[in-house]
Amino acid sequence: MKAGLKFAAALLLIILLLNTTAYADNAWYFTQIGTGTFAYENCGPACAVMAVKWQDPEFDGSVEDARKTYKPNGGGWSVNEIICYLTGNDARGCLKRFPGEDAIADMLDKAILILLVDTGQLVYKQASGTGHFIIVKAYEVLDEQLYLLINDPWQGENILYTYGDIYDAVQARCILCIRVKSGK
Repeated sequence: MKAGLKFAAALLLIILLLNTTAYADNAWYFTQIGTGTFAYENCGPACAVMAVKWQDPEFDGSVEDARKTYKPNGGGWSVNEIICYLTGNDARGCLKRFPGEDAIADMLDKAILILLVDTGQLVYKQASGTGHFIIVKAYEVLDEQLYLLINDPWQGENILYTYGDIYDAVQARCILCIRVKSGK
C-alpha cells in the first residue's frame, strides 16, 4: 500500500474511533504527570483510578489518593495492588492471560484491559525497558491489521498501537492482564 493511502487509512481509523461514542467519552482518563512526588511511577495508581472511574462515572478518587492507599512512600505498583485498589473501590476486575489476536474482541466486549508492558518494546517518551501500566479500551481492524486503542497515563489518551506491538510489550513483561467489566 502506498504511503499516502496508508496515511489516509490511518486517519480514517482515528476519525471512526473518535466519533464512536464508546471510544470518544474519555471523562475517565487520568494522567500520572503532575501527581506529586512519585508522579514518574504513578502509572499503576493512574490506571487503577481510570478503571474505577470508567466503571463508575460518579467515582471521585484521584491518582494522588490512590498513591496514598498503597506504597505512599514510593515504588511501582504491582498487578496485586491494582486488583486490591479495584476491589476496595467496588470495581470488578479479574486477572486473565493476555488474549491472542483471535480472542481480543471478545475480551474487550463491555470491558477494558489493564496491561503491564515493557516500554522497550514500544516507541516511548520515557525510559526504555521499564515496566509501565496502560489501558486497552477498544480495537479496530483496518486493512487486515488489528489495532488497539490505548489510554496511557504517561503519553496521553487515544493512542493507536498494532496488536503485535502491544503483544510483544506484554510478553516481555507480564503475560497477564486485568479485565475490568462495565457496570457495577
